[in-house]
Amino acid sequence: MSNLVSVLPEVMPKRSAVQLREVVPMGSQEQVAVWERLDDVIMGGNSSSQVEYAPEEGPTVSRWKGDLVLEGGGFCGTRTKALDACDLSGYDGIALRVKGDGQIFKLNIKTLDQLGSPESTYQTTFDTVAGQWSEVLLPWDNFVSVKRAQSDPKGVT
Repeated sequence: MSNLVSVLPEVMPKRSAVQLREVVPMGSQEQVAVWERLDDVIMGGNSSSQVEYAPEEGPTVSRWKGDLVLEGGGFCGTRTKALDACDLSGYDGIALRVKGDGQIFKLNIKTLDQLGSPESTYQTTFDTVAGQWSEVLLPWDNFVSVKRAQSDPKGVT
């Protein structure tokens, strides 16, 4: 076994370091202003959330928070159109730096073909660790086509 382990560095492909590029900065009140709430009030619910600049947490930190009311809807979210004209085809996915509460979150992203179809999106989930900052890497192949909250195998590619 030790012989096998000793030759692994020679035969295994080298992994290049992940290179990150900030696409939608959230380090000022003006940058956070492009985010809007997407809560269940659009269908009669009572949930409420918001994104706010939080410089007390760090110079480039923003916070999404809210109250989720399960009766009458049961979802909170936020969205931005700042990515609408952004070409991400040269990238391997999306990276987030998050401080969560231990719950699982969903991230939706639309292609240009989906912008006119509000019920279609690509979606993935990610875990958070309560009270701890985490780097979340979401490669494109983690995203699945979703239409009206259901998996859509015929989705836009």
